Amino acid sequence: MFHHEKGTIIPIPMHKGKDVSVGLICEIINEIGISREEWLEL
Repeated sequence: MFHHEKGTIIPIPMHKGKDVSVGLICEIINEIGISREEWLEL
């Protein structure tokens, strides 16, 4: 995933048949420095 406004590449792990955990999503959001609302708009 690429955040156009910040020019940041956001790695999202994809494992066949498995969901990404809420904890990992929170870590990704914190790492790239956006709010939960901004994440939901992506």
